[in-house]
This record gives sequence, C-alpha cells and structure tokens, in this order.
Amino acid sequence: MSESKDHSVPALSKRQQRRQAARKYVYRAPTLADRLATLSQHAAALKHSAVAAQIRAGLDAYFEAVKLDSAEKSESLPETKNTNGSGAEPALQKPAPSLRIRCLALGSPTESGIAMYQLALLMLIAEWFSPSRCAARQQEKEQNQQQQQKEEQETKATVENLAKSDEDKPQGIEKTSGSGSADPDTSASITSSTPGESNSSGNSKKKKKKSKEIKLTQLTPTSGPGAPAPSYTSLSSYTPAAAPSSLSSDPNNASAWKLPLDVAVTTYDPVFSPDDHELFEALGIKVSEDHGFVDAEATATTIVYSIHAPPFLTESVLAATTPSDPARYVYIGNVLENYGTHLSTAELQTRYPLINAAVVSSPFPSTRPEARKKQQSTPEPETDTALVPWTWFPVPDSLSANEPWMTAVNDLCVYWRNPHAQHKSPVSLD
Repeated sequence: MSESKDHSVPALSKRQQRRQAARKYVYRAPTLADRLATLSQHAAALKHSAVAAQIRAGLDAYFEAVKLDSAEKSESLPETKNTNGSGAEPALQKPAPSLRIRCLALGSPTESGIAMYQLALLMLIAEWFSPSRCAARQQEKEQNQQQQQKEEQETKATVENLAKSDEDKPQGIEKTSGSGSADPDTSASITSSTPGESNSSGNSKKKKKKSKEIKLTQLTPTSGPGAPAPSYTSLSSYTPAAAPSSLSSDPNNASAWKLPLDVAVTTYDPVFSPDDHELFEALGIKVSEDHGFVDAEATATTIVYSIHAPPFLTESVLAATTPSDPARYVYIGNVLENYGTHLSTAELQTRYPLINAAVVSSPFPSTRPEARKKQQSTPEPETDTALVPWTWFPVPDSLSANEPWMTAVNDLCVYWRNPHAQHKSPVSLD
C-alpha cells in the first residue's frame, strides 16, 4: 500500500509572516487621514532641509531685488488702528502685499511619492509667505525694536551713573579730611609712603577700571531680542519657530489642514483623480480648469510653482506671464538651460523661442568648477533678445543627495526677470 501524502500547508516562518503583513499594509487603500499624515511627515523632513533653505534664500533674493518688502510696499497704503478697551495706545497695522501661488504639472500626489514631496514643499512655501504670517513677523520686529531701545536706554543710564560715580570719588587720601586744615606732619607721613604701597594702590585702580569696562561690554546686546534689526524686512523674514506649523496638526482633523484664507493657491494638472481633489479640498487648494493665467489681481505677486514641467508648458507659461510689470512673477521650476540638452540650438530657437531667449540673454551660473572656468573663458553673449535679462538662483542637486526627496527636487532653480533691466519688445523669428 502506498503511503498517504500530507497535503497540509506548512506553517509560515516569521520572516514570511512579516512580509505578508507588510504586503497587506502596502496594498491597503489609504484614507484621507493617511495621506495627510504622510504629507505631514514629508513637510517635517523638508522644513529644515538644505533644499528648502536654498529655495527660501532664492525667494528672499527676489523680494529684495524687486523691493516688495512689507515695510516699503505698505507705505503708500492707509494705516488702520486697533480698537481696544484698554488705555494703551493702539498699535498701527499696515496691510501686507497680496501674493498668490500658481502650481502646474504637479502630478497625482495620491499615486506618486514624488508629487507628494512636491506638494509638501508647496505647503511650506505657502506658509512662509502668508500675509498673516507677515503681519505677525512685522509685529515681532516692532517688539524687538522696542526691547532694543529699552536696553539701549538702560545701558546709557548705567554708563552715566558710572561716570558720575568716578567724578564724585575723592582723588587721594589727602582730600578725605572733613576740615580744610590737615596736620602737616600727618600729611607728610601719608605722602611719604613706600613704593610698594603706591604700586598696589595703582594696580587696584586699574583692576576697578577693567571690571567697569567688562560690565559695560556685557550690557551691549549682540544677539537675541536686543540685537540690531536687519536692514530690511522682506516678506520672507520668517523664523519657523515663531509660529506653529499647520502641517503638524492632527491628521484626523481635516479642517485644521486648511490654509489661511489670505493665501491664494491654485493648481492644475489633467491627471488629477477624485482622491486628489479630495486632498486639495482638505488643504484649501483650489483646482483650476486649465493652466491659463487670469490677471484679475493686477498688483498681486505670483509664485509660479512648476517643478519638472515639460518644455512646451514652460514656454506657454513664459508667454502668458509677460505683463507690463515683468517683476510680478517669480518661478520655481527646472533649469531652462537643460531643456536644450537633447535639442540643437536651431530646434530650441524654433520650437521654444522664449526659453532660448532667456537662456541666451542671461548665462546660467554653473555650480561645477570646470564649467565655471569654461564659462569665464568665453565672451558673454549680447543681451539684445526678446526678453529682459533674467536672474537665476540655482538649487544644486548636491543639497538633496542621498535624500528620499532627491528625485522630486532635482534640476531645480528659482528665477525671475530682472526688474532693473530694460524691457524690449519681442523679436519676430520669421
């Protein structure tokens, strides 16, 4: 008789059990709370990264170049006063400049990890330049200035008191007698002191002077609230620790994730799914019907956020964002020079004339030493092109090397039209 075979399923090892559990977790349909939690983790990782700091520095340079800092921009606007019941003098408030963010070619954040990292970076930028945050930073600056003035007054009073005490202090023992007639024998014996005693008295005076100088230097503020204020207060002079980030809110509370009402963020991509629309609605981001630009707000500064956008979309954006005031737009996108890597000069000029004109008018500052030497040896091209010269603020790929968001922010640059250059009419290519 043949032996019966055991057809029972063998028990899984611990390693196989872990793999099976992980496989079930990966393929589990994520909810809105899961996506918000993932976005929160990405934002927390990017918040203090070198890439975010470089983008922040580029936007700082833009706002400084076009003179759109909150103090200078609000000088021509009417001032409003806070009405409070206390007897204190009401503080003056000036409205911050309007700002909007236009996001293009983001991709599907619910289906792509790269798009989720780019969305987290977009949320950080929106928080940096929120007008409510700008007002809070302006109030913090005024408080620091008041604290600095108070410390300066205290330091000045301390110096005056020390100087007055030095003047009132008797010079020598012979002036300490209450009556004007001192005994000549006593005075003679006092004046005829030994050299060692005179040296010790001189050393004690020097020590007292040094201690006074040390006290004075310690009273001078060098950092902190009493430190000198910066020369300008741009829209980006914001310390992340000054206010809590909304990205660290409870992911189960979807209403807490909405952006402030004073932030206008719109996005468009034809690949958005219903899950993407649900996520954008929870974040307070408006989804547009097309990628066009509507200049209803003539005075609004626009940040065009289009990372990894195809060249035809970048070309159409440059064509649509050429207003009478070219400095109203700042772009966060690909390095325009790299669009011509797989195209010849003639093809780039024919298919994408605006990209070619921008690259020719303003050479891109390379971060590689060999390319920099080669660039310096070649003569600079003429700036007589269809567009005004551009300012490039590159974000080197080395800043995100070995980081999980490396492929999401590579080939990145912050750029804008130079507001001080002469704007020339487009040149026909026919």
